Amino acid sequence: MAFEPPVPFSDEVTDADVVVVGSGGAGLTAALVAAVGGASVVVLEKADQLGGTTALSGGGVWAPLNPHEAEQGVPDSVEDVVAYLRAISDDDADDRLLLAYAHNARAMVEYLETRAGLSFRAYPGRGTTWDYRSEVAGARQGGRGIDSGPVSLEPLGQAWVDLIRMGPQSAWVFDKFVYYADSLHARTPAAGGRPKMAAQDIVVRGPSGRPTEVVANGTALVTQLLRGCLERGVRVFTGVRVRDLVVTDGRVTGVRAEYGGESRPVSARRGVVLATGGFTHNPELVAAHLPGRTIDYTCDVTSNEGDGLTMGVAAGAATAGIGDAWWIPAFLFTDPNNPASTGSMIREDRCLPHTMMVNRQGVRFVNEAMNYYDIVKSFERPGEESNLPAWLIFDSQALARYGVLRNAPWPADGSTPDWLRAAETLSALAGECGLDPEVLERTVAEFNEHADAGVDPLFHRGESPWDLTWGDADHLPNPSLGPVEKGPFYALEVTGGAFSTKGGLRLDDHGRVLGEATGAPIPGLYAAGNVSNCALPGAYPGVGATLGPAMTFGYLIGRELGTDDDND
Repeated sequence: MAFEPPVPFSDEVTDADVVVVGSGGAGLTAALVAAVGGASVVVLEKADQLGGTTALSGGGVWAPLNPHEAEQGVPDSVEDVVAYLRAISDDDADDRLLLAYAHNARAMVEYLETRAGLSFRAYPGRGTTWDYRSEVAGARQGGRGIDSGPVSLEPLGQAWVDLIRMGPQSAWVFDKFVYYADSLHARTPAAGGRPKMAAQDIVVRGPSGRPTEVVANGTALVTQLLRGCLERGVRVFTGVRVRDLVVTDGRVTGVRAEYGGESRPVSARRGVVLATGGFTHNPELVAAHLPGRTIDYTCDVTSNEGDGLTMGVAAGAATAGIGDAWWIPAFLFTDPNNPASTGSMIREDRCLPHTMMVNRQGVRFVNEAMNYYDIVKSFERPGEESNLPAWLIFDSQALARYGVLRNAPWPADGSTPDWLRAAETLSALAGECGLDPEVLERTVAEFNEHADAGVDPLFHRGESPWDLTWGDADHLPNPSLGPVEKGPFYALEVTGGAFSTKGGLRLDDHGRVLGEATGAPIPGLYAAGNVSNCALPGAYPGVGATLGPAMTFGYLIGRELGTDDDND
């Protein structure tokens, strides 16, 4: 099917059954499902490109009990899903939203596949695919997360392709399922090669650079959702900022849309869906809601400034879950070949033998191998001294055996990059990092003594299935633990980062925004994704936990706003 090319927003766009603000996974899912149900839908995207942060993400969707889970040989039950989610969430988690997610994630996937023409595959049931709190009852290895696989851009036409946000993960370079299932993170880099991207050297499958035919990850997900929307007549516009909701007699009846320096109303007969993402790029909101927390790095798109949160509050909405984020440990660098790249998340490098982490005092403070969300909680705790800057310490064994920091910009001449400290001795390395040499040497000696025995009595690293599978299965007695003992030694400064903020407008279990004064739904107003509290506070269940609740609540909203009787 050849789609009509995109057209600029104009005063001819006056109304629709449903107006969706934002074009990430939450917004496009709501738009698509509503359109399948017979509603006329307009999508208004503030940025000049479509897809939001979803397009730059790994594209995983944590959808427990999805129809592909059994294909991976992963048995599951709603009882285990609910028990797991309740165990890992904060005490103030809304159980109604938890149950809505657990009971509807499968329905969301089935609907998108059978009614909207999308396709998914489940993460393998082996390798490094455990739910992030693998030690908790109800966790599973693989199956619950789904992915789009390779998706062709050709059906969209070049004009629409040019509007999709692209990033470093957009190209179908290799199948990440092979990387996870076969634990390629622990594979030794090719002889004579630099550590950078060694894993991709092993499993390369296709073209690199800006994709022209096939995309992967979050870009593939956005491509599928956009294609479904266009097939069903959804009108999609970019460069349109919505700052205000139109409220008539207590009901949200539309929005005011800014385009080309002009503001005009767009009416919504059934409802307005806010799917504008988090507020990572709004310094005032970050300071107000995340005081004392460090976000030095984010891959959140710059247009995510909390517009939907601000509009909802102005319309009388309640909030919930604010004060959390999708935390990641990160390190910063400058890449002369890619000025837009300013840093990276650290995952594999913390989990492999011959690595450890210390705080500004030179002492360990956390299980280095735990999932990226929970480890950042230990960086800064209310009422306690900050552990930042933290330092990832590793030795020549880690570098030679695993090629740590593969995604960083290593100099072509083999020299030590300016973002990495190096020294022949631990004492000298401490001086490079501003640490007390005696303290660092004592910390490393204690760590090494226990690592040789394969235990970590302080922080229990190497005890959970997550730790063990993200280690090196060939390293004994513990795949996650190895002494830091052979120079030269290296140190990488680690700081706090986030994919995005989480929490925002308070929802009910249908995705309706609740009023602060009444606690009842604000008629005509819905929200999903990081602008809302649809994700559980204090929890990162597994791969795709950002998009899982976002799309599930987008689906619930779309079902409610669809008008066709066949939408039952």
